[in-house]
Amino acid sequence: MKSKDFCVLVSCGSFSPITYAHLLLLETAKNFISSELKLSVLKGVISPVNDAYPKRGLVSSKDRIEMCKLAINDSTWIEVDTWEAEQSEYIRSYKVLQHIKQSIPETIQNETQMMFVCGTDFVHGMSNTNLWPTESVKRLLQETKLLVQYRPNAHSLDLDWLEPQLRNRIIELPSTSPYSSISSTLVRDLIASNLSVKYMIPSQVIDYIVKQNLFVNSA
Repeated sequence: MKSKDFCVLVSCGSFSPITYAHLLLLETAKNFISSELKLSVLKGVISPVNDAYPKRGLVSSKDRIEMCKLAINDSTWIEVDTWEAEQSEYIRSYKVLQHIKQSIPETIQNETQMMFVCGTDFVHGMSNTNLWPTESVKRLLQETKLLVQYRPNAHSLDLDWLEPQLRNRIIELPSTSPYSSISSTLVRDLIASNLSVKYMIPSQVIDYIVKQNLFVNSA
């Protein structure tokens, strides 16, 4: 197989906590890449944000990294990259992609495609120039293509705000995941209300949350 046939899938986010929706989004993207784009996926990478990211319910990066590692313990192709989480300041997504690309063997690095996996809510957030400066959007789409999956109760994939030459860098995935309506926010709220999250997140992650007493005050 020629090196131009390779790609790496990257998923950035808070993962507070990681859910089956996060994992299945990566699996859905891998299936799409293999069957429709005919590319070979080298690996999937989960990159949790660092503690400087201002978000409700964000537990420590140490806990989020550990939960992500537990969640992908039986995966043969997904790994957790801790570089972003270890930084002291908020890191733009395109810089995370540049870092991850450096982990690819030099012999195929320049020919390997980077694919950023996300939900429609992420793309909608990119249209807010207060959160995403125009230059950051351009840099991200220069580094990667976005594989986007629709999430129930989220904004539709409206790209009118984006420059026409950049719109073809965004590809909509088929909405086949039965877990796409599960969110970290929902999981946190259920835990804070002392309700069950079984079958929403991996059992190893549930055990860790209980042991560390996480999210009990998230409501």
